[in-house]
Order: sequence, then C-alpha cells, then structure tokens
Amino acid sequence: MDANQGGIVAEGDTDIPIVPQESRKKRRFPPLGVAIVALFMFGCILSGILGTVLVRTFIGQFQEQHEPEKVSVAYFEALRQHNWTAAHGYLTTSLQASNSPAQLEAKWVQREAKNGTITGFTATGTGMSTSNVETAAVVRGTVGYSSTPPEALVISLRKEGNSWRIDKLP
Repeated sequence: MDANQGGIVAEGDTDIPIVPQESRKKRRFPPLGVAIVALFMFGCILSGILGTVLVRTFIGQFQEQHEPEKVSVAYFEALRQHNWTAAHGYLTTSLQASNSPAQLEAKWVQREAKNGTITGFTATGTGMSTSNVETAAVVRGTVGYSSTPPEALVISLRKEGNSWRIDKLP
C-alpha cells in the first residue's frame, strides 16, 4: 500500500498500513445496545423492589384481617378442651379483670349442660374498623355443640398492643 491510497507505509514494511490518528473516532457515549440493556436491567430491579413492597403490604393486610378469626377459633378450642386459663388469656385486659377463669368455667359448663359439649367454632365473616383510638373487629360464626344445632354468634374483638383480644363474652 502506498501513500496515495490514504494510508502511511512504515519504512521497511510494505504490508502493514498505519491508520492515521484523525480517522479514529472517540465515543463519548456507550453504544445503543449497552444503553438499552442498562435501562432494561434498571427497570427489572425497580419493578422487583416495588413488586416486593406491594406484595408484602397486601399479604400483611390479608393476614391482619384473618387474625381476629384465628383468635376466635382458638378461644373456642380452649373452651372445648376445658382449658379455662387459656380461654381467659384471649380476653381483653378489662374483661379479664371482671371475669376469672373460674367464672368462664361456670358459664360454659352451664351452657354445655344445656347444649352438649362444644365441638368447635367456624368463622363465616369478619369486619374490621379503625378509629384514632382503637382497632376493632367483629367475627360472625357458629359454635357447634354435640347435642343441639350450631348456635350463631357474633364475637367482638379489640386490638391491644399487637394482639387481638375478645372484648365481649359471647
């Protein structure tokens, strides 16, 4: 290659052209493909973070709504097992102060004498409300007895600290 064809020939070597510095272009920005991949990765990371936050929020609300039902079922399970102390533990502080485990026992033994033993509690619906002062819930359901048809009940609960507690005896 000679000088007339646009390249410079090194002395003693006629096969290797030397490219002039002016013809090399410096790139200030990454190629378009790299930019697209970077934007795609950023979008994936951002959607993953937002998705995780939204899912955790939704699951938290879903679980929170079912907590009063769980407490109601656990209360009746304690009554079914005649574990009056455990049943007493599901009551609010003020209801515990006015009802001892022995009083719960007297009430439910009398009820069982009339209806048969408790077979369980089935929740059929939950409603929740929150005010500036407290968070409350109402659980509707039926308590089953061994000798009579199920009895429809409405269980009133209130949140004390992080725990749901029954605030009116059914």
